[in-house]
Amino acid sequence: MARARSARSGRGAGLRRGSASAIAAALLLHLAACGDVVGLPRSDPAALPVRYEFVAESAPPDSPLRATTEVTNLVAFTGELWASTSQWMAPAPIGGAILRRTSRGAPWEVVLQTDQLRVMGLEAFRVPAGREGVAEVLIAQAQPPESPHEIRWSVAPDRSLDARFALPDAGGTVRSFGAHVAIDGSATFFAGVQPTGILAGRWDAAERTIRWSPTPELVVGGAGLDQKVTGFASCGGAAWATVRGTLYRRRNDGGVDPATGGPWQPAWSVEVANPDNSGLRGVSCIEHDGAPAILLGVEGSGEILRFDGVDRLGPAIAATPLVPVPELDTRMLIDATLRGRGHAIPPTGAGSVGYTIPAYNEFTEIGSGVIATGVEWSYEAGACPTSRRCQPERTFDAQACLLRRTASGAPQVPSWEMRCLAAPAESPNPIPVPVPPGGAFVAVRALRVSPWSDRELGLAGYDSNFVPSDGTGWVGTTSLDDLRR
Repeated sequence: MARARSARSGRGAGLRRGSASAIAAALLLHLAACGDVVGLPRSDPAALPVRYEFVAESAPPDSPLRATTEVTNLVAFTGELWASTSQWMAPAPIGGAILRRTSRGAPWEVVLQTDQLRVMGLEAFRVPAGREGVAEVLIAQAQPPESPHEIRWSVAPDRSLDARFALPDAGGTVRSFGAHVAIDGSATFFAGVQPTGILAGRWDAAERTIRWSPTPELVVGGAGLDQKVTGFASCGGAAWATVRGTLYRRRNDGGVDPATGGPWQPAWSVEVANPDNSGLRGVSCIEHDGAPAILLGVEGSGEILRFDGVDRLGPAIAATPLVPVPELDTRMLIDATLRGRGHAIPPTGAGSVGYTIPAYNEFTEIGSGVIATGVEWSYEAGACPTSRRCQPERTFDAQACLLRRTASGAPQVPSWEMRCLAAPAESPNPIPVPVPPGGAFVAVRALRVSPWSDRELGLAGYDSNFVPSDGTGWVGTTSLDDLRR
């Protein structure tokens, strides 16, 4: 699911399939049908109340966590909350870390300290485990100082992350992990590795471990940024991956190939491609109209697209092309939301809503039929609207917000709204550089229903966006009661 993004001064391009004018018209009709959208700037009394903490401020004075600028993932595992962190753009960075919190209010414990600025790979999965039913597996990127870069994992109840696999490229980094259970019950894990590509590991249920192969299943173009694997999903009987602007599907690796009489062999096929956008984000499997569908965001242009019929593709490489269904133009929603709250946002040009990132990691189910994801946006031409607070130098809006999706009717019609988090009253304006803790929140990068209460939502984030920052990585908790309605 690149350590530093390219400059974000312009708007990214959307997916090419379909007419741009038709997509825009469909989005306008959709937004009109949704009725009033809900947006909550900092001054709005209905803003989601959040209990914040800053990882840097909660750490001891001599802790390497004092330089934490971003919290990139939240994962529930064995009844605990785990997190990955970043120190990108910190004044004196040491490296990101894997953290664990054993109970509400307990201190964060450092499980793995790395020498990499950004730790992006952390996820938990449930896979078949023979007679024992289901195994809970935690996988993490590991880059111990002065050691080869590794994948680490634990199978519950173990939490040590002691199982390890050395990446074939000693300097490789993992951006995302995935898992898929095939129709024959076998399970495969995936790691998106730069500069290597997609690595696969076979789940050994008898030994309760992962057998990783050093040979990549998918290599895209040359090395480096071409291998930016932004996410994985298991959907409609197949594994899916996004690599920069391309959506791939992995042919089923279970069952019998009628052409050969033998088992299907793993192979990845391009389903949707557009090299012009800045990357596909948050690829996830959702249920829409009673069937599985792929949902993803387009970085830059801010589109959120759905792909139906993924369960009808079959195992063959040649299949009916997927056609994107435009669910949301996030920039239009942000603009309408802010205007509805009294902010003077120009429709175009300087100060209008610009580069947008919907769905950093995934679309997260937070209740029955309710899905949420984080979002961040900038303003064009470096012009921050006078009534908004912006990250210095880059003019990304300083408030952290999320997108909430519900669907109703038959056939289902999705409805989206933007909900923003209440920021502490002491937030400085203008924001100094380096940005201090609480100076700006910028982005909800991760969401997770609390392992200690199904009525609480854990959130985490901040994006440095090339702006010097110091101790800005935050974790928060808010009530799910309102978001689930």
